[in-house]
Amino acid sequence: MAAHLAFNTQMSAREAISTLALTGSAPVSRRASLDERMQQAQQVRLGPDARQPASGSVEALVANATRLYNSAKGKK
Repeated sequence: MAAHLAFNTQMSAREAISTLALTGSAPVSRRASLDERMQQAQQVRLGPDARQPASGSVEALVANATRLYNSAKGKK
């Protein structure tokens, strides 16, 4: 509103200020906070992989190495 009065009218600054004072502030629409929006979102729960790699296989070796690396780095 202030920009409109400043650029699109011939009002003096004093008149524009008094007009703004009379109109009051615009109602602020309340937007849901991020926390409120996150609580409404569906949470996806991922489970563990369906099968474990066969003992002694390359996949088992990689899984073990990954587990050891994650434990050394503090990752879960």
